[in-house]
Amino acid sequence: MKIPKRFKLFGRTITVEDDPRLIDKEDWQGMTNYRQSKIVLQPSKGENINRAPQDKEMTFFHELVHWIYYVMEEHELGKNEKHVEIFSQLLYQALITMEYK
Repeated sequence: MKIPKRFKLFGRTITVEDDPRLIDKEDWQGMTNYRQSKIVLQPSKGENINRAPQDKEMTFFHELVHWIYYVMEEHELGKNEKHVEIFSQLLYQALITMEYK
């Protein structure tokens, strides 16, 4: 699966970028920056980083779900990490296993 460089939600453009410094923030795999309209992801490869590509993809979906709840103004759901993680994992699994004619 390809991770986008940018996408839109409710007309707002969200950019997606890698930042190897996330490993220094308690080994964060990703973060959402609402003020700057960004999703920041730990790269798959780099110094002290060797993640499977699907780990980065799942992290993208996790941060995407945070963004979706943010634009929906469902802030309590967006703060519930367990809910966000399960929802994003189910969404990811459905999308990568879809079969077409």
